[in-house]
Amino acid sequence: MVNLGLLSGTKSVNSVKVSFQLPYYTHWGQSLIVSGSVPVLGSRNVKKGFLLSPVHQGDELIWYGSLAVPSGFECEYSYYVVDDEKNVLRWEMGKGCKLLLPEGIQNGQEVELHDLWQTGSDALPFRSAFKNVIFWKSCDWKLEAPAPINNIKMDQEAGTIFVQFKICCPNIEEDTSVYVIGNHAKLGQWKVHGGLKLNYGGESIWQADCVIPRGDFPMQYRYCKYDRAGNIALENAPNRELTIDSSNNLSRYIFFQMACCGKFLGVVLGLQSPCFLLGQNLV
Repeated sequence: MVNLGLLSGTKSVNSVKVSFQLPYYTHWGQSLIVSGSVPVLGSRNVKKGFLLSPVHQGDELIWYGSLAVPSGFECEYSYYVVDDEKNVLRWEMGKGCKLLLPEGIQNGQEVELHDLWQTGSDALPFRSAFKNVIFWKSCDWKLEAPAPINNIKMDQEAGTIFVQFKICCPNIEEDTSVYVIGNHAKLGQWKVHGGLKLNYGGESIWQADCVIPRGDFPMQYRYCKYDRAGNIALENAPNRELTIDSSNNLSRYIFFQMACCGKFLGVVLGLQSPCFLLGQNLV
């Protein structure tokens, strides 16, 4: 783990452990690096970025790494595939990720960043052709700030986990909301009326927070759209799953860094865009 002294130059600053996690299959001799806007991530110099380590979890290969950062830490970052000499072989095609640790995370606690590799399709919703032409009918959504973390009740003894869901949905119609539903009471037991409603955060990003007891993991969930007429549309993708390291009692905050909604299966003007399936018995 990177020493906080590399960031602050002092020993008195409160520190938070930030863990990067990305599922990605590589070939022999390849590795993943996080490079970003701050010195500990190489100041956008990939060769000086933060090298991750591979860990097998079931059928997935997870690239993982953790470092200590000061409270209120803020940065932008992206992932790169490199060879043994840290020469760049591939890089993400999306906008990259932004991280701002909110107030309320205490000294010594851990934040897990669950990221997904962004492909060229993931970047399409942010390009001018999509914003100004294809999705020009999208309404102007009012920005809704999520509740501060220090206003959210956390049960220290029960070992609750703070989870922030975040997703990119560029083509949400007027009078339509985005929800997370799943096999947990906080996610409605697959019913929209009890699910977690997401707030609009700008630039097609929707997010919401919830607190879940440690013993309730793993859990499954999906994103869906729900309009004023009562119509429900599920993302056209398998159920997502959230697991935690049961041996790690420090992990208390999990942030999903801007996944795109569902698989890109629907065709719009010859291009692929997020597609939802109509759902039944989900109200």
